[in-house]
Amino acid sequence: MSSLHYLTADPLSKHYVFIINPNSGKRRKIFYDEIIKEEFKSLSYQIIYTQKRGHATELASQYVKYNDHNIIGVGGDGTINEIAQALVHQSASMGIIPTGSGNGFAGHVIKDIGLKNSLEILKLNRTALCDTLSINNLLCCNTSGIGFSAYVAKVFDHSQTRGLSTYVKLGLSEFSKFPSFNLSVNSKLYQNQILLELTNSSQLGNKAFISPDASIQDGIAELVFLKKPGFLQLPHLIYDVFFGNLKKNSLTQHATTQHASIELEKENHLHIDGEYKGLTKFIELKMQPQSLRFIC
Repeated sequence: MSSLHYLTADPLSKHYVFIINPNSGKRRKIFYDEIIKEEFKSLSYQIIYTQKRGHATELASQYVKYNDHNIIGVGGDGTINEIAQALVHQSASMGIIPTGSGNGFAGHVIKDIGLKNSLEILKLNRTALCDTLSINNLLCCNTSGIGFSAYVAKVFDHSQTRGLSTYVKLGLSEFSKFPSFNLSVNSKLYQNQILLELTNSSQLGNKAFISPDASIQDGIAELVFLKKPGFLQLPHLIYDVFFGNLKKNSLTQHATTQHASIELEKENHLHIDGEYKGLTKFIELKMQPQSLRFIC
């Protein structure tokens, strides 16, 4: 993961708008509003709760015209995505208190995603311009996947429990049944793949590095292809994912692009930032350089 290039710090005081997803992650009983009230009592702020999927976009849209507002998502990658939909290509800044199950984007831009460090970063108000992706005209901040990762996202979404252990258990129970597929990227054929991940940043979440060298400021997306592992190959694959060695694994291929037209022989599953988006047979990927102002 490359270091970030920051904008000049803004010395002006800001108004913080905290948009809290009360259903995010495992730690739903923590009263984040009380923590925010204590930490920001000397600053200007307000707290709003989301009530449904897509609500964070509606809420954030009300504040994009105010240059002196910071919009803070208290949630996971899905909450970041919803808020970023309102803030992309706008001048308002976005921040995050990561409370999700994976926190992939936060894990990339913030070295320590603990609550205390996240709050201190918000107060410093140091910002950077970050890239985003357009996937079939839908915004992606972190990664978007076709195939197995998207199918696991679908199953995980219906699970009664959250967290890394649940995600790993679901993945291990489903991968042997999931069929390989063929697809073409800009007319180049890739056969017998189990997933293709389109990455802006390095992590799927929980420090699982799908694209270890990714940068959110280079204007380039990485495509990570993975062939189905055999039973004896699986432990090595898991090790490489969590220790940032995936590029050395013989089951993977990697490519970089700013634009890609992806066609599948048959419909397959799609996720964007961990949110399941259904079946698709065609994906249009476009890089959107320096399109989101992020507090980090």
